[in-house]
Amino acid sequence: MWRLFIDPRNRGSLAALAAVHKTKKAEIIKHGAERVSDGVVLETDSGLISSVNAIVSFILGADALSPKLNAFLLWESTILKPALNRISGSISGDATDLLVDLQNRLQDLEKGASESDRLAANLIVWADISHLLPSIVPDHLEYLRKLVKDCDAEEHCLHALRDLPLKVHSQESSTVASKIPQRKQGQDKVTQPNEKSTQNGDDELRRLQVEVSTDQMLKAQWTFSSTAPLAAFIHFNQRTILPMKKGEGVRNILISSALPYVNNVPHLGNLIGSLLSANIFALYCQTAGYNVLSICGTDEYGTATEARAQAEGLTPQQLTDKYHKLHCQVYDWFDIHFDYFGRTSTPVHTEITQEIFLNLYNNGFITEASVEQLFCEKCERFLADRFVEGVCPFCKAEGARGDQCDACGKLINAIELIKPQCIACRGSPTVRSSDHLFLDLPKLEEKVDVFFSESVEDPNCKWTQVAQSIARTWLRDGFKKRCITRDLKWGVPVPLPNFKNKVFYVWFDAPIGYISITANYTKEWRQWWLPSEDVEPVEYFQFMAKDNVLFHSAIFPACLLGSNKKFTLVKHIIATEYLNYEGKKFSKSRGVGVFGNNAKDSGIESNIWRFYLAYIRPETQDSTFSWEDFALKNNGELLNNLGNFINRQFFNSTVPSMKNLQPEDVTFLARVNGILQEYINNMERCCLREGIRSVLGISRLGNGYLQAQKPWVLYKSSDTTQRAGVVTGVSCNIAALLGILLRPFMPTFAEEIFAQCKLPPEHRSLAPMVTNGGHIICLLPEGHVIGELNARKLKKLKKYLEGCPELLTITDAFKDTLLHHAAFGDAFKTAAYLDSFDSSLNSPNAIGQCPFMTSCLSGSFETAALLVCRSEDVNRADKTRLSATHLACRSNNTALVSMLIFCGADLEAVDSDNSLPLHFAAQSGGPNVCSLLLRFFPEAVEYQDTRKNTPLHVACASGNMATASSILRATLYPPPTHFKETDAGTLCAVSVKRDYNVTIRNEEGQTPEHVAGRHGYYELAALIQNELYQSGNARHISTPPGRLPLILRLQKRTSLLSVEGEAPQTELLPLQIQALRRSIRIVKRRLSSLCHTCGCIKPIRAKHCSLCNRCVRIMDHHCPVTDNCVGQDNRVWFLLTSAVVSIVSSWIGSLAVRYWQQTESTSLYEIVTLILLSIGWMFGLNACFMTLSCALFNMTTNELTNWRRYEHFGSAKTGFRNPFNQGYWGNVVEFFRPRYYETERELYKYRGTDGGRHPFVV
Repeated sequence: MWRLFIDPRNRGSLAALAAVHKTKKAEIIKHGAERVSDGVVLETDSGLISSVNAIVSFILGADALSPKLNAFLLWESTILKPALNRISGSISGDATDLLVDLQNRLQDLEKGASESDRLAANLIVWADISHLLPSIVPDHLEYLRKLVKDCDAEEHCLHALRDLPLKVHSQESSTVASKIPQRKQGQDKVTQPNEKSTQNGDDELRRLQVEVSTDQMLKAQWTFSSTAPLAAFIHFNQRTILPMKKGEGVRNILISSALPYVNNVPHLGNLIGSLLSANIFALYCQTAGYNVLSICGTDEYGTATEARAQAEGLTPQQLTDKYHKLHCQVYDWFDIHFDYFGRTSTPVHTEITQEIFLNLYNNGFITEASVEQLFCEKCERFLADRFVEGVCPFCKAEGARGDQCDACGKLINAIELIKPQCIACRGSPTVRSSDHLFLDLPKLEEKVDVFFSESVEDPNCKWTQVAQSIARTWLRDGFKKRCITRDLKWGVPVPLPNFKNKVFYVWFDAPIGYISITANYTKEWRQWWLPSEDVEPVEYFQFMAKDNVLFHSAIFPACLLGSNKKFTLVKHIIATEYLNYEGKKFSKSRGVGVFGNNAKDSGIESNIWRFYLAYIRPETQDSTFSWEDFALKNNGELLNNLGNFINRQFFNSTVPSMKNLQPEDVTFLARVNGILQEYINNMERCCLREGIRSVLGISRLGNGYLQAQKPWVLYKSSDTTQRAGVVTGVSCNIAALLGILLRPFMPTFAEEIFAQCKLPPEHRSLAPMVTNGGHIICLLPEGHVIGELNARKLKKLKKYLEGCPELLTITDAFKDTLLHHAAFGDAFKTAAYLDSFDSSLNSPNAIGQCPFMTSCLSGSFETAALLVCRSEDVNRADKTRLSATHLACRSNNTALVSMLIFCGADLEAVDSDNSLPLHFAAQSGGPNVCSLLLRFFPEAVEYQDTRKNTPLHVACASGNMATASSILRATLYPPPTHFKETDAGTLCAVSVKRDYNVTIRNEEGQTPEHVAGRHGYYELAALIQNELYQSGNARHISTPPGRLPLILRLQKRTSLLSVEGEAPQTELLPLQIQALRRSIRIVKRRLSSLCHTCGCIKPIRAKHCSLCNRCVRIMDHHCPVTDNCVGQDNRVWFLLTSAVVSIVSSWIGSLAVRYWQQTESTSLYEIVTLILLSIGWMFGLNACFMTLSCALFNMTTNELTNWRRYEHFGSAKTGFRNPFNQGYWGNVVEFFRPRYYETERELYKYRGTDGGRHPFVV
């Protein structure tokens, strides 16, 4: 039978519950889905389903291939549900349009869907909107209201509502609508967060300001006003922590963290995955008043240790001593402290490991078998997996180890290696047989299965989802015998005569290290691991990453169960996903990530690291460490949120009276209680990430409370002094509470808060609030003297919140600064903040790239425009001779490349492979960028790199048709001129070479056509062949001469000269960097004259034609008759063509009419001819009239109809003005002899007869 795990506090499981009650196909278990977004998980025979829509459809037997149902469910999950969540979570919201769309979709689904499909959709919609009735569903949507009413009456829905104790309709809630007033404009602010964080903070504050009931307010007032004395709940100065006896009422908590391997430095992923998480939870348990023993240590045996010691020229013992000390230093700096931190290379560990092995051996759970292994005759030993290297049998890569190939990632058996070698003597080993011991797991499978089922089904046990999934997979596939011995010298010896030269496999003895480390801590270790009946049950928590789950959930429990000694078994396995570094995996060998010693040397306080790692803890999915996010969270959450509240509480040295609590004070305390209960629940379930966010929620709520009450204003008036004292006293107690809640995450900072509040050690406990249902008590009573916040103490307190200046100036393993990461991530606001912070952030990284070059690589136009002012030389190259232009061309950003050209970028610069920027543009597939580069440097089409490849070769190798076509057009049909920069810094027109060669051969003797064909791009090869054939014909029209009138051929030919617009004149081009800085920083202009489609610089009055796909100077319109654009260079020809068409049509028409007058009858052919002549006459006459009208006013048809789009024609406020108007005669003259307005500056200098200056200011 299937099993449905639900979170009773999550409404997302309502539809799934109704479906289960409808079909009776699954067993309902009210726990196990707390960490799933929908709050529901269905366990089937084939696996787990965690989407509520998929679960409902699966249970009801809906058609999984139904397009209508799938389309509706996709819309519901991506559009409907998020919108309803936002509306229901806000004070007001209108969802009428959304609900109308919902009703239409449901009615459409009814027409062609099956009954099960309709039932699934109805239940999902009912669960979505039932609790919102009647607040957001209008009366006219009768279909939706009837659907909800019918579902409410169904028996399966009623059962679902009983199983899920949530409010169904909003009118049933009885609440006190007491909202904290929002801060108005102009009120004081302690800090100035950025706009985005302020908006997010306001949204979060509104979410926290929930309505509270009268009972909640009364409970909050009673508990806070209680004067009951506080007892000491934390044990201090205990020499040895032992389990409490039954009857004492204290929980015994045993916590262990996965033992870190000792052959390397731990990185941030190792810390948050096991050690830091275990430490945070241990500190919480101490704060909550539990009896806690936390242990950990270094795992020191195994092949990797022996191989690393051999590589460093040390003995294994010397290596483990070295790294054990290093680990201890790292953990001490991170404030990660255990009750005992031991190691596995101790006599006690050997003794206990051998004892457990002998128990397994005597109970029949150990078997012997022969295994083929590699044997080195020179070293006279069997080679373990790490002591042999060779060629991978799968990918043929050299240097593959005996356990895995780093090149292809596949697991390898050492005897499968091709040409194996001993890493010690480089000799060739032989294959020999060796006897080994195996743990007979199939015999223990039944015991482990019972243990796992009892643990998962027990509501008091906490196994994370990933831990359950991995353990369930191994149990489903069945256990197999596992080898537990190795042919090594470094390890726990096997206590059998026939196996004296062997040691235990590291993953057999390493988990036993938890027991041996406890034994090294106390001689009475059996009270924890083999407790007597008079001891309160021991709750064993294990923290680890998901790659260690198998050994802790199956193998280690199997060993303990097989010994028949009633060992304490793990009750809670808290496994995390992986923490990545900037989207990549941590790797010491490749220098990827932040390691413990790097964090220690960074100058940033350890508690800042602890806070951020807890904030991004990968609890349900992989998360990423990001330097940019690290800085933003530190400034946004710690400084602006928590720092604001803590630093402004202590107005006096004595806590004032808090007897006269007002409703707004009690409401605030009730809301704090709600978040405090969430904090306790999250920490009890080991949801540490949600725990730290609950702390920040209380701090944010406190900031809103202070901002609304303004005690600093109330204190100034004698009538409101008492009220100011109440607000101050409540705030001081909240500050003390924050210190208690923060202690597990930031212990050093919490001690600073305790010292400032002068909170006694016995009161630094959460126990009274845990036992009291999560209600805050008065920690600082009236008259309590707190520390005076002088400048020195304030500076010390702020140190933990503001971090250090080094937080923004540190670099990663590649010497990338935070500005590099912001530039690469296109985070403009972050880059602007960092750019203004410190100029040292613009330093180059390890490969010589400055942040400006990194922004060009990412294609971020705004960031590059900001950072170009910091770059001393826009043509600066890195160690591989790559310039910013090369990187921008690789990003395929036309606007960015144009800006670099304006800054004086050298388009002839080459990298270490002798490649031009055009080569990079051709490879990245940017036709617009290629066109722009060839406009300024057309000779680049023949430039060859070190392999004699031209840009066209590169484009053909990449197979991009558009890019190759763009380069081919520019090669075969270049514009008449291009623009070069002179020594004086000006641009001059230069004639273009007309005979570029596109059949150049590379070093392999291949032309671009051959390269395209070789890579399988046959259409591209055919295109090149066709273009080469067409280029031999001098005619630029597709029809032979004589088919069209001469005037049409001339129009077609002259239009070719305006395919691309010319570049602006010299006086406006900011070729110098200073000019560009002014245009970007002051004017904030986005290069409005740049055409991003065809990659050319448009002169004023030019327009891009989408039909011709080109820019046309002074474009009038696109003529459908000639299928060509009418612009500056052919508008006279268009006028003459129209006149000729009109005159010829009139003349032929008159001749036809005279002929028909002489005939007795008129045929259909004659009528059609007359109609066609009339159309031609009307077309020619109308075209002539419109063209002459535009000529009289010096405007185009496009400008007449769309003048509001262009700034130079004025606006709605200033009215219409024509800067081109020179009077009728002057306009007509300019029509036939056009005047060139290349730039806005020329218009700015010119005054027309309308007397209006051009409004655009450069």
